Amino acid sequence: MAHVLVYLQRTPLGLHPGSAVAACMARELASKRGASVLGICPGLSDPWDPAMERAAGRFGCDRLLFVGATEARELVRRLRPVHLLVPWTTEGLGAAIGTGLGEPMGRIVDGPGVGHGPLDTVTAVAAGTHPWIDLETRLEGEYTADAGMVRLPEWLATPPEGAPEAFVPLSGPPVEAVVHGHSSPDLDAALGALGARPVAADGVGSSPEGTLLWIELDREVPLPDLDTRGARTSVVVVSPHVGPHGRDDLRFADWVFRGDPVERLRTLARPPWTTPTTG
Repeated sequence: MAHVLVYLQRTPLGLHPGSAVAACMARELASKRGASVLGICPGLSDPWDPAMERAAGRFGCDRLLFVGATEARELVRRLRPVHLLVPWTTEGLGAAIGTGLGEPMGRIVDGPGVGHGPLDTVTAVAAGTHPWIDLETRLEGEYTADAGMVRLPEWLATPPEGAPEAFVPLSGPPVEAVVHGHSSPDLDAALGALGARPVAADGVGSSPEGTLLWIELDREVPLPDLDTRGARTSVVVVSPHVGPHGRDDLRFADWVFRGDPVERLRTLARPPWTTPTTG
């Protein structure tokens, strides 16, 4: 049987949106080709792994494997998947290195369907839509021998307060907005509905949690390096200028919404964007 592999990136808010959307794409593709979807997630963390099991099953994976770095690459070489999908993040791009499948091609996914042209063997997915597959499946994760050898972020060593979410669309307040270009009353109203406050571009990245809106009205403006931001911070790019294959700095974003900024911001103020998914 052919395999489609999806790299599932952990965050303290649940499954990274790039991974969630990638899993939906993989499910659609695998169903059409009679293939299986294998989710691979780095490391072992008993308190946090159940959220990954819920998310992997909910968004379309058939199996979930918690892996170490060495066995993950060996697994890819052994299975020779028809596609490997990773989130378009620094971590996701790093996971594609050394697999022998080629360089990842970035792709912003704006909605359901695999009608975005042929997928590359390795595709880095930026989420521009809410995950559209919603199954009642909960997987039981399997573990490779070296899963416990992965050096995980510090937050994974601390048990969560209550059950961690399987997936959280946006991390919530405080909401900060960097607006590039001249605003309008409609845009100000849309930002107000989200409780967003304006901030300068040179002041972003210091908040330990919350949502950063990066809004491009007149032109594309590269994101600064935000890999050191708080782990509970969501970075949302809203731009009518970004092409379907994006640009390199989008690896610092969690969401990339193309199209009219006012309409996209209005959408974010309504469910499902305001509703966590617990599985």
